[in-house]
Amino acid sequence: MKKTFDAYREGLDALSFSPVEKSVLVKGLVAAASSRRRPWAARAAAAAGIVLVLGAGAVTAYATGALGAAAEFLQDVFGMGEEQVEDVSRMAGVAGASATDGGVTVCVSAVIGDDTFYAVVYTLDPNDPALFDDVERFEDGKVGLALGPEGSFFPLVSGSDSGGMSSYFYDADPEDPALQLVQLCWAQTEGGLAGQTAHVTLHDLYGWGDEGRSAEPIAAGTWELDVPLEYEDTSVELASGLETTYNGCDVTIERLTLSAIGVHVEYTLSGEPLETSRQGWELSIPVVVTLEDGPSIDATWSGGAGETLEAGGTARMSKGMGFDRIIDVEDVASVRVGDLWIEPGA
Repeated sequence: MKKTFDAYREGLDALSFSPVEKSVLVKGLVAAASSRRRPWAARAAAAAGIVLVLGAGAVTAYATGALGAAAEFLQDVFGMGEEQVEDVSRMAGVAGASATDGGVTVCVSAVIGDDTFYAVVYTLDPNDPALFDDVERFEDGKVGLALGPEGSFFPLVSGSDSGGMSSYFYDADPEDPALQLVQLCWAQTEGGLAGQTAHVTLHDLYGWGDEGRSAEPIAAGTWELDVPLEYEDTSVELASGLETTYNGCDVTIERLTLSAIGVHVEYTLSGEPLETSRQGWELSIPVVVTLEDGPSIDATWSGGAGETLEAGGTARMSKGMGFDRIIDVEDVASVRVGDLWIEPGA
């Protein structure tokens, strides 16, 4: 069958948002693919006039003390409450990988993820404590720093489709000279991501303000790091083989998984659709996560991949979304897919 949205991976790899654009990250973190690991295809949301964004979370000052350093950095990124720190400390991994060049040491401070997407927090520690003094600071805690045009920008997992969703720099502790870099990434690999190793090459650091990137780098160097994805994958499978309908078609949920940082669903479509004028309608089936105490998380317009449903045929689809906060899976009341409300543990 004809594949749809062939530019998806290229579009993801090209994304890199500066603090001056908006205090947002891109939604649509990709979902787990089927066991055949079909390459991700593009879902051109922009072409459809849809903008998918999520808040970067409250940026809080890094505080030393009893809390694990990895959990503290993730608290900055996801804006989680203190009650979640213990759980996140258990789930998070600290690779400890580092590289030094151009008067700056870049090290991996925290990693968290599931079987398809993950977040990495790096710390950039300059030899000269005044190196980043003139970098612009913004009210949301982000800083005007950007990577150079070379390098891989985002970690890549060998032997897999992989890339990045978004990145930004921020200052976890204004009292020290270091800055932090956050990258949200995705990869498809057999058996999931936990335990795999990603490789990243970062090249040059530029100042970035209202007029764009500075002409000369603040720090000229190349930092190559292996990033072991050593974290606890909290994904749980909620359903398989359930049936519903969407747009006049029969839908079979092949696999629905939920983790502390995302939801993924794989499903097949068959039959004659009622409406086909919207490009990518096959990926617009409702997916909503409802929490016991808190707002619902709408993953309907999330990134995904699949095939065009041709008359009389069957199309296999896969989509998912990363959350703008870390949740407790036990706090989820239900996950809606199409017209089905699936309760964890039911």
